[in-house]
Amino acid sequence: MIKKQLKRPLIICSTLFLLINSCNSKKDLSSKDAQISLGKFIFEDKRLSSDGKISCASCHIDKFAFADTLPLSKGVDGQFTNRNSLSLVNVGFYSHFMYDSAASDLALQALIPIHKSNEMNFNIYAYEKLLTLDDFAQDLSHKAYKKPITAALIGQSLKSYLSSLVHFHSKYDLFVSRNDTSLFSKSEQFGYFLFFGKGQCASCHRPPLFTDQKHYNTGFDTFDIGLYAHTLDARDKFRFRTPSLRNLSVTAPYGHNGAYPSLKDFLTVHLNIQNHPHDMPSINLLIQEQSAILDFLKTLDDSCYMQH
Repeated sequence: MIKKQLKRPLIICSTLFLLINSCNSKKDLSSKDAQISLGKFIFEDKRLSSDGKISCASCHIDKFAFADTLPLSKGVDGQFTNRNSLSLVNVGFYSHFMYDSAASDLALQALIPIHKSNEMNFNIYAYEKLLTLDDFAQDLSHKAYKKPITAALIGQSLKSYLSSLVHFHSKYDLFVSRNDTSLFSKSEQFGYFLFFGKGQCASCHRPPLFTDQKHYNTGFDTFDIGLYAHTLDARDKFRFRTPSLRNLSVTAPYGHNGAYPSLKDFLTVHLNIQNHPHDMPSINLLIQEQSAILDFLKTLDDSCYMQH
């Protein structure tokens, strides 16, 4: 069933992949701002959905590190998406995208939700026709690419905008630049050493992105078969891509299905010894050690999100 649901959007978007790549020739810097501006315009445009009520920004909200606060986001006609909304901060540095790495190019990934029936339920070519009558979008397209907007340029513009969402301004980043642990509280320092030591967290959550972009079965109960939907390799059942740990304070709830309201809840399940026969090592952490790791994780919050 999952394979069948994904087939149509993946075929449409894959057809555009070669066209999008053809848009990636060298561009002068004066056009870059126009590309980003056009991408932002498209990202926030609710005409991307069949009911005219859902945009990319509906589920990827800037003040929540371009995620949202729901277990599962709402798509067209009140339908729920299949998974929790991932943060888009620093997504331009990733090599593949979504929990199951369904896309290997950011422009392709940006187009998939447009065609999914429970998300935006629209068609990129129908949206292209809408933009041919939009003077603002056409003006930006000529500034960015020196030609009218096309379906391929829509994907490329979204990629340009998403790639501009770069944030490395956390307390941790300041520590790295200064190599000064005095920036941390005692509990944060303790958590730092546990994260990179006894806790083995960094084996999967590697800096600077705090993800190794690999897929693991961590033992969480789920109806979602994860990576297996694309590889059809039985070993990949229930495996999901390692999420980034940046900006966790504003991206609750957690897990690919948003089942965990707090980081404490998530960590408790994550360390449950019953889950360890899967891809996770057996790690025993005392309550105070778990608390210290949670304090360290807060140092990965970017300063621009702290006010929220």
